Amino acid sequence: MLCAGSLAAGEYSANSGSTEITFTVDEGWAGSEYEDLGFELLMVDEGVPHAISAAPYAGVVYSDVCSGAETEEIGPKAADFAAFMADRPGIEMQGEPAEITVGARSGLQFDVDAVDPGCESDPPDRVWLWELGGVTDFHLSVGEAARLIALDDESGVIVLIIETFDPAQFDALLEKAQPIIDSMTFS
Repeated sequence: MLCAGSLAAGEYSANSGSTEITFTVDEGWAGSEYEDLGFELLMVDEGVPHAISAAPYAGVVYSDVCSGAETEEIGPKAADFAAFMADRPGIEMQGEPAEITVGARSGLQFDVDAVDPGCESDPPDRVWLWELGGVTDFHLSVGEAARLIALDDESGVIVLIIETFDPAQFDALLEKAQPIIDSMTFS
């Protein structure tokens, strides 16, 4: 089980929704699990936070990119998620989604930049995206670069997010994150 705090190199498991994910990390990562709302691995490099998260997506998105006041339901599949992200103000897709398989789960992978959505968000500089378990949200902050990997799951979609607050470090982060993603298995 993933405990909060610094992680020694080794194998860990954590839940995203009702799915347990097992993965291997090298030195330098810290981790936190948020019950059935997913987990986060965090690394701070040169003062910049980088994260790998696993967050469930059940098809409930925020209606307004600048507010978490209202939600709507869309399809609960990886393709629905990718289409939502492609049309979301404040999200710039970097190319087209590509098919991917992680730990025998298939889905779509795409890179995004979070940009000014053109409205005053609350809190500031937040691009509201989807609801997590009816109790919190997943969002990106303006200025972040992220790779999103949406994998179809029995309970909806598991979204793996590799994100950094310094887009100049994005490629280096992907190199550090890829072995973790490659090691993932699901049960």
